[in-house]
Amino acid sequence: MIESMGDSGHNEASRSEYVQKQATAEEIQEAIMRKMDIRKKKAGNISKIKGNQETSDRVYGRYWT
Repeated sequence: MIESMGDSGHNEASRSEYVQKQATAEEIQEAIMRKMDIRKKKAGNISKIKGNQETSDRVYGRYWT
């Protein structure tokens, strides 16, 4: 990277800002993934409560046909 004299402070600030933005984007992505995992776990628990997959298929089949 080429830095002109007197501009290095500004470049440093914008670089750290960019890194912070990148970090927050990754954090958001991680949070979304975690939410998805939690939903999957909840869905898994619900299907266990309902019984086996066949039973839930029959229940859904009644609504969708």
